[in-house]
Amino acid sequence: MIRTIRMTALEGLCLAALALGGAACTEDFPPYNRLEALRVLAIQSEPVAPAFGETTTLTPLVHTAAGEAVTYAWSWCPFAGGANDGYPCLVSEEQLRAQLGAAGANLPPFDLGTGPTASFTHTLDPAALAPLCAATLPPGLAPFPLSLDCKEGFPISIKLVVSTPTDTITSVRSLDLRLDPSTPPNTNPRMTNLVALLPVPGFPERRTTAPFDAVGTVVLPRRVETTIQVTVDPTSSEPFVDKNERNEDIPANERLFLTWFVESGSTDDERTSFLPGLTNLLEATINGWRPASVEDYAPATSRIYVVVRDNRGGVSWLSGLATLGAEP
Repeated sequence: MIRTIRMTALEGLCLAALALGGAACTEDFPPYNRLEALRVLAIQSEPVAPAFGETTTLTPLVHTAAGEAVTYAWSWCPFAGGANDGYPCLVSEEQLRAQLGAAGANLPPFDLGTGPTASFTHTLDPAALAPLCAATLPPGLAPFPLSLDCKEGFPISIKLVVSTPTDTITSVRSLDLRLDPSTPPNTNPRMTNLVALLPVPGFPERRTTAPFDAVGTVVLPRRVETTIQVTVDPTSSEPFVDKNERNEDIPANERLFLTWFVESGSTDDERTSFLPGLTNLLEATINGWRPASVEDYAPATSRIYVVVRDNRGGVSWLSGLATLGAEP
C-alpha cells in the first residue's frame, strides 16, 4: 500500500470529517491519533531554519510494527506538486541551477540519501533566492508558484519515502532557508517527563508519578482512564515578529500544538494546544488515556508518543511503552 501525507501543525482526518459531514470518529473510522499501521509522525530539522552556510539534520519519528525492517529515501525540492501525484518536483536540478546563475554552482543535489536521518546544507545565496520570493518568475519554467511566503525564509519541501515489506508512505514537510542572518533563529520546543499519574493504594484521591520508559515499567489498567502528562518548557513559546491582518509587524509568541499518539484505545483529546494569552500551558500538557480491552487490542503493551510543534516549523517528541494490565 502506498500513502502520502504532508506534515503540518494541525493535520487531522477526523477534524476534516467533522468539518465536512458532521460525523464523529467511530470504530469504523479510527481516531487520527491511534496507530494501527506505518506512520511518519514528525520530521525534525535541527536547526529549525538553517541560515546561509548552516547544515540542518533531518530526523523522522516513524511508527512501525515491532521489529519491522524500514527503508528511507530522502529528497528536497524548491517547488513540489500535490499529494495526489506523490509530491513530484516541478522543476529539475538543471532548470533551477540555470535560474540561479552563478549561485547555482552551489546547488545541493535533490537526492539526500537513504539513511535513517539526512542532512541539508543551506548553500544557496540569499540574494539569488530573493527574486523568487518576490515572485519574479523565470520565463519558460512554469509551473512555478505565483507567490511564496518567505516571512520565515525561503521555503523548500523535504520529502521522505518510508517503506516496509508491506507498506510505503510518503511524507513532506516545509523547511525554511533563512535569508537574513540577523533574524533570531527559531529553536525546537523542549519537552521532558512523559508520565502517568497513578492512584496510590489506600488513598483514592492521591496520585503518584510514574515515568514512561522503553521497557514498559508503567502498568496501566485496560478500559480505565489514566491521566498522563508531559512537561513543556515555557520558553518553547518563543517571541517573534508576526503580521496582523494589515500586514503590519506585531510582537507575538509562538503557539504550541501537542498530538498524543497511542497504539491502544483512545485519549480524551487527540490534540491539545497552547495559545498565548488565550489558553493555559499546563492544561495543554495533560490528557487522559483509556487503553482498549483485550478483545479490541490483544498485545500486552502499547506505545505512546507525544509530539509538540510550534507554528514556525519547530517540532520535538517523547515516547514510551506501557504495559497493559487487567480490566476492572
